[in-house]
Amino acid sequence: MKPLFLIDAYGLIYRAYFALIRAPMRTKDGRNTSAIYGFFRMLFRFVKEYDPVYCGVVLDSLTPTFREKTFEAYKATRQKTPEDLHPQIPVIEEILEALGFATVRMNGFEADDVMGTLAAMAQAEGRPCFVVSGDKDLAQLVTKGVRIVRMDKDDFVILDEEGVKEKWGVRADQIVDFLALVGDASDNIPGVEGIGEKTARRLLAEYGSLEGVYAHLDELSPSLRKKLEGGRERAFLSRDLATIRTDLELSLTIEDLRRREPEVQRARELFLAYDIRSLAQEVGGSPAVGEKPTLEVEGPSRAGVSYEVVTDRASLARWVDKALERGVVAVDTETDGLDPLTCRLVGVSLAVDEGRACYVPLAAPDVRPLPADVVREVLTPLLASQKVSKVGQNLKFDYHVLRRWGVRPEGPFFDTMVAAWLLESDAGRYNLDRLAEKYLGWRTIHYKDVVEKGASFETVPVAEAGVYAAEDADIALRLSRVLKERLEAGDLGRVFYEMEMPLLSILARMEEWGIGLDGEALSAFGRELDERISNIENEIFDLVGHEFNVGSTKQLQEVLFVERGLPPVKKTKTGFSTDTSVLEELAAQDPVAAKVLEYRSLTKLKNTYVDVLPGLVNPETGRLHTWFSQVGTATGRLSSKDPNLQNIPIKTEEGRRIREAFVPQRGWWFLSADYSQIELVILAHLSGDPALCRAFREGEDVHRATGSLLFGVPPETVTPEQRRIAKTINFGVIYGMSAFRLSRELGIPRKEAERFINAYFTTYAGVRAFIERTIAEAEEKGYVTTLFGRKRPLPYITSRNKTQKTGAERIAVNTPIQGSGADIIKLAMIDLDAQMRRMGLASRMILQVHDELIFEVPPEELEVMKRLVRERMEGVVRLSVPLRVEIGVGRNWGEAH
Repeated sequence: MKPLFLIDAYGLIYRAYFALIRAPMRTKDGRNTSAIYGFFRMLFRFVKEYDPVYCGVVLDSLTPTFREKTFEAYKATRQKTPEDLHPQIPVIEEILEALGFATVRMNGFEADDVMGTLAAMAQAEGRPCFVVSGDKDLAQLVTKGVRIVRMDKDDFVILDEEGVKEKWGVRADQIVDFLALVGDASDNIPGVEGIGEKTARRLLAEYGSLEGVYAHLDELSPSLRKKLEGGRERAFLSRDLATIRTDLELSLTIEDLRRREPEVQRARELFLAYDIRSLAQEVGGSPAVGEKPTLEVEGPSRAGVSYEVVTDRASLARWVDKALERGVVAVDTETDGLDPLTCRLVGVSLAVDEGRACYVPLAAPDVRPLPADVVREVLTPLLASQKVSKVGQNLKFDYHVLRRWGVRPEGPFFDTMVAAWLLESDAGRYNLDRLAEKYLGWRTIHYKDVVEKGASFETVPVAEAGVYAAEDADIALRLSRVLKERLEAGDLGRVFYEMEMPLLSILARMEEWGIGLDGEALSAFGRELDERISNIENEIFDLVGHEFNVGSTKQLQEVLFVERGLPPVKKTKTGFSTDTSVLEELAAQDPVAAKVLEYRSLTKLKNTYVDVLPGLVNPETGRLHTWFSQVGTATGRLSSKDPNLQNIPIKTEEGRRIREAFVPQRGWWFLSADYSQIELVILAHLSGDPALCRAFREGEDVHRATGSLLFGVPPETVTPEQRRIAKTINFGVIYGMSAFRLSRELGIPRKEAERFINAYFTTYAGVRAFIERTIAEAEEKGYVTTLFGRKRPLPYITSRNKTQKTGAERIAVNTPIQGSGADIIKLAMIDLDAQMRRMGLASRMILQVHDELIFEVPPEELEVMKRLVRERMEGVVRLSVPLRVEIGVGRNWGEAH
C-alpha cells in the first residue's frame, strides 16, 4: 500500500522565509519571494527523494481555533506574521494546485489536528504515514505506522519511535506529558514553572506519565514537590493544549490526496511571474505520478552551450581576438591548491559570449597541452589590456595566480563575488554555485563531481575538466551582466566601480608583498607568557585550595558556582556560563574570576598569535602574508585572515609586544597613519550638531570637550575620570550603548548611567535628532546607506520582536558611521596607491587595520611619505569638519603605532 505523506505547510513556509531573512529573494519590483522560493526548493527536494503518490499539504485555520477559545494566551507571544510574508501564502497555495498537490485546511482547528486525524485514518487502513515537519509537538503522533520526516540541512531524517526517544529523551506517547511539564514557548503553553527538560525527562522515566508523577509527589524533594503542587492546574491545562486531535470530521478521504498530473505551463508561468527562474526551469515533463518524479531537479538544460578545449596556438589566438573585439573577457584559473602564493597553475578558462567558453590546459593526463610560454605570450596582450574588462568570481585569487605565472592583469575588473556582496551585504555566502542558482537558475557542476577526494585538478581527464572549467568562466560572464543591471538599479555603481574594483589589485599587491616577522622576539615573548600563565595558574590554585584544569569549562563551573558559591549569571546547555561577560561581572566579587580572566587573555594571545604566527611565514618569501577580504563584513570594512592581524589588542602591553615582532625589511621604516577619531568626526558631519562640530573644527580634545559640557566645568579642569566617562559615552552612542551596558563599562549604578546618557543627548541634541531621523528613514526604506551610497538591508527594522528591532536600530545608526569610515579609508588607499606609483616611489602600502594604514618605507623616502600620506588621507574627502591623521614611524609596528 502506497504511503501517505503529510506536509506541515506553515512550518516549511516560516522556515523558508526566515532562512533568507538576511538576504531576501525579491522580484524586480522589490516584492519579497523568500517563502515561495524556499518552500518549493524544499518541496522539490522532498519529491525527488520520495516521489509521493498520496500527499496532503496541510495549512492552518483562517479563523480562531478551539485552543485559543480555551486559553486566551495560547500563541499570544508568537510574533505577528511579517507583512511581506502574508501575500506569499496564497501564491504558494496556487502553485501547489498547479503542481497537482492537494491542500487541506479545516477552520477552527490547527494543521496539527488535521494531520493527526489524517494519520489516524491512514493507520486505520494499514497505510504507512509520514509527517513532514520539524515541530516537536507532532512527535506524539509517532507509532509503528506513523513516522516523522525532518529536513536536517541537506538531508531528510526519518524518526520512528526509537528516533523520537533518542532526540527528545522521552517516548512518543510521553511527548504531551513532557510538554505539560516544561511548556512550549513557541505556542505560549505555560507548563510548570521551574521544571526544566532534564527534570521532566527524569520524572517521566521514573513515573511513566503526568498522572504517575502526581501520584508520587510524596517521593519527591520538598522543592520539586512544591513546584508541581503549585503548577498542577497549569500542567493539565498545558497537556490539553499540547494534545493533537485525531478525531476531526474531515470531508475527504485519503484517495482525495492522490497527486494529480501537474499543469506544467501554468506552474512555470507562476514562478516566472515572481522572477523565480530557477524553479520555473525545474518543473518537469509529464511522466505518470508514482512512476518517475514529475519534478526533475537537475537544473536547466545545457543545450546551446559550446565549450572548447584549446591545445593549439591558432585556436587560442582566435579566442583572444574575440575577447579583444568584444572588450570583455571572463577569466578563471584552475590550480593544484588554494594558496595563490604557493599553488601551481593547471589551466585557464575564458568566456567572451554567453554559452561560449574555452579551457586551456597547462597540465592534463590525456592530452598534450600547449607549452606554458606560448600560452603566456598569447594571453598577455589580452589580460594586460586596459581596454578589456576582466570578469571573474573571486577575481583577486586569479589576479595573484596569473601574476606569479608571469602575466600582469590590468583593469577594469568586474568581480561577481564583490558585486553580489554589495547587493546583499548580510548574506554571508557568495560562492559561484549559490550565485548561479540565485541569479541565473543554473545548477553548476561542483568541484567534487569532477575531482576525486585527495586528487589534484590536473589528474582529471581533459574532457571533464574542460566542461567544468569553461562553465565557471561562462557563469561568471552571465552573472556579471545580471549583477551589473542590479548594481545600477540599486545606485551602487559608484561604490563598485570607483571603490571596490580599483581596491582589488591594491589588496592583492599588499598580500603579495607581506610583512616581516621577528621570530626570535616573538619566541622570547612566548617564554615570558608561559611563565606569567604558570604564575597566574598557581595563584588561582592557592585561592581555590587545590589544582584543577583552568581551561576546562566544566571544572571551572564546579569551582566558581559550587565550591566558591558565586551566583550564576546565565545558563547554557552545558550548565552555568563562564564566558567573558560572566567572569567580568563575578570579578568584582571574587579574585578567582578576575585571575581566570587574566589567564584566558594571555593564553588566547599565546595560542592565537605567539605560537601560530611563525608557522605562517611563507618559506619562499620569508614573510607573513595575511589575506584581505572585501566581502567579510556587512559595513564595508575589510577583514583579514590567516592570520587575522586586525584583532591584535591595541591598548594592552601584550598587544604592543606582539606588534613589536612585525618588522620592515632591513634598513627600512614602518610608517603608521591613523585617522584620529574618524567615527566621531563622521557623526559630527552627519548630525551637524553645533557643539560637536565646533570641538573638531577648533582642534579640541573632543572627549575633554564632552566632559566639560557634561559636568559643567571648564575644559582645563576636566579630570581623567570625567574624560574617561565622556569618551565611553562618545563611542557608546555610535554602537547604541544602553544604560545597562554603560553602567557595567564604567562600574557605576544604572541610574547614574541613565543620567549621563540623558545629559549627553541634552548637550548634543543634534546627535539625538540624527539617531531618530536615521531610524525613521530606515523603517521607511528597509535599509541604510553610507555617505558614498553603500547600502545595508535591515530586515528586522520593523519587527514586532523588541530584541530584533532594537538590534536593527543599532545597526541603522552605526552603519552610516562605521561604513562611511570604511569607505573613506578605501578611497585614501586608492588615491595613495596612484600617487605613489605616479611618483615612482619604492615605498609600499602593506597593511590596513580598520582606521590605520601601514607603509614600509626606505629611509630616503621617509619625509616625502610623511607629507604625502598626511596630505592625501586628510584631503581625500571634504566633510563639514576636518579629517585628521596621526603619523608614527618606527623600526617595528609597535614603535610606529
